[in-house]
Amino acid sequence: METYASFDIFCDFAMPSVRVKERAIKVNTSVLADFLPLFGEWSGHEVPHMLVRQKSGGLFGFDPFSGTLSNNNQIVSGSSGAGKSVLVGLMVAQMLKLRPKVFILDIGGSYRRLVESLGGQYIELGLTSDLSINPLSKEGIADGNTEALDQKIKFVVSLVEIMTKETQASSLGRLERAEVEKCVRSVLSASSEQTLSDLRNVLLEHPEKEIQRVGKILSLWCGDAPYGKFVDRPTTISLESELICFDLKMLENLPDLQSVCLFIITDLIWREVQRDRTKMKFTVFDECWKLLESEEGADFIASVFRTYRKYRASAIAISQTMDDFARSKVAPAIMANSSVKWVLKQRGADPESLKQILQLSEREMELIRNLQSEKGKFSEVFLMAEDRRQVLRIEATPLEYWLVTTDSKDLLLMKEETAKNPGLTGLDLFKHLATIAPYGATNIVTNQR
Repeated sequence: METYASFDIFCDFAMPSVRVKERAIKVNTSVLADFLPLFGEWSGHEVPHMLVRQKSGGLFGFDPFSGTLSNNNQIVSGSSGAGKSVLVGLMVAQMLKLRPKVFILDIGGSYRRLVESLGGQYIELGLTSDLSINPLSKEGIADGNTEALDQKIKFVVSLVEIMTKETQASSLGRLERAEVEKCVRSVLSASSEQTLSDLRNVLLEHPEKEIQRVGKILSLWCGDAPYGKFVDRPTTISLESELICFDLKMLENLPDLQSVCLFIITDLIWREVQRDRTKMKFTVFDECWKLLESEEGADFIASVFRTYRKYRASAIAISQTMDDFARSKVAPAIMANSSVKWVLKQRGADPESLKQILQLSEREMELIRNLQSEKGKFSEVFLMAEDRRQVLRIEATPLEYWLVTTDSKDLLLMKEETAKNPGLTGLDLFKHLATIAPYGATNIVTNQR
């Protein structure tokens, strides 16, 4: 006990004295370190383009184009209702301040309200939509760009394989593939715009019967055939908007056309991405990536995920469980080329499989098992960014929530309020819903008490 300076200290602190003396003590740094055990959570990337909360309540900054990442691609995994659409919707909304080009490929309309409210372009694809895409269009490929032309040729050959492959049949052999590639190259070498019908005619004139057979099957996709009206016409889809969403829901009963359309749209987006290496770009594959289960589709997606980083682009693949990625033919391409992984609550997922796929430690598995969520209020997510790990909390404002929710009860309430208030449309309707049910329809009884 120190008593020497007690009287002086008492005098300094006693009223009316306001003098305080300093008493400096020299301490070795190694000793002082034991008295100051300073540490904290990872606060995120240097440039916080997207802000979310840490579990402790602090702010966390996320930058999908951070220099600490080897590539800009992302994976989002979580069970139904875990908050996948909310997470991606908030990311898109916050990143729009940087004026990126955003493409969303969806099946089911999860992003319709968000896209239309933010002035984006929403495209519903179907046989009756009066839209068409020419898969042989060379728009966006500069003259003399042999790399882009070679990629286009590879895409068209893979497209022909998908269109002409019969059920449970093997893909084209090496010889047949080489001959088809020659035909594709000759068609794309023409100065004028070519279509599938032009390629079909070249294949039918080939001396080899096997190649002629490919041309005959391709006729199902040409001319006035039901599918030909969509893929054998000049492109009528404009990609001028900064935010564009393609919805393939209307093609669910036509799985062949749905897969082909997704393949063609991915190429359409890919050519748009190649136009400008300096502009920031995002492509969201909301579960529809699973339609590209063919070997040809897997190869093409692999090429997209590998090369997106060269064009300042980020591809985001969304699925309900990591097992979906692991079992898919597209998985190796997506998993190996995605530096960022968002793991939301995994209801019903195999924990051992998850641990093996992501190479997680026991501590990290415990963090994932303990992820919490409260409907309409927040969802916790385990973020993996290269070798960094962090548990974060995704919180949407009431308006943001109503722009991105896909909950069936919320959609029912939205329908009821639209009927009660016919004068409310668009953003005004969502503001109204945010007022009467800030935490969604599930909590509306609590909200009104």
